[in-house]
Amino acid sequence: MNAAPSAPRELRCPACRARQSYRQTCRRCRADLGLLVAALQRVDVLQAEIEQARAAGDHVRLAAHLAELEWLAPKSLPR
Repeated sequence: MNAAPSAPRELRCPACRARQSYRQTCRRCRADLGLLVAALQRVDVLQAEIEQARAAGDHVRLAAHLAELEWLAPKSLPR
């Protein structure tokens, strides 16, 4: 089951540094942010799935999700 975050999150455009909610194109410079948004959304889903696996005591799923999160966004790992 995929869990989605309830509150909208923000990002910074890597081209012009504008702050904005998750969008496919930058509101200021019109840069294509599709891949960045997809990666950030996957990080959100992984973080929710890590909490679910931890709560359920499913160590195999937990390890798999942590490994993917480490590859995708190492700074997002839970401490």
